[in-house]
Amino acid sequence: LLLILRDERFGGSVLGGNLSSRDALDEVLFNDPPLANLLITYPRQPILIDEVWLPAHQPVVISMAACNNDPEVRSGELLGNRSHLAWGVGQHA
Repeated sequence: LLLILRDERFGGSVLGGNLSSRDALDEVLFNDPPLANLLITYPRQPILIDEVWLPAHQPVVISMAACNNDPEVRSGELLGNRSHLAWGVGQHA
């Protein structure tokens, strides 16, 4: 919330009606998640990620700070993109 109020990129857009507070919050959660490395998830089924098999039902620690910054998958435009994992749940978890 402080970033929205202090940073002109957010404040001007939010106050001007061009960007909703929800959109601003999503951008903050993409770029600066509140817990960088504290998301533990359990794959429902075995899954292959970068040539490494993760077994089902075993804990996997996800780096929130790293997952949204891969230049190969990040398009740069975040408006309307709610695929961050900051809440640790949802269709992308």
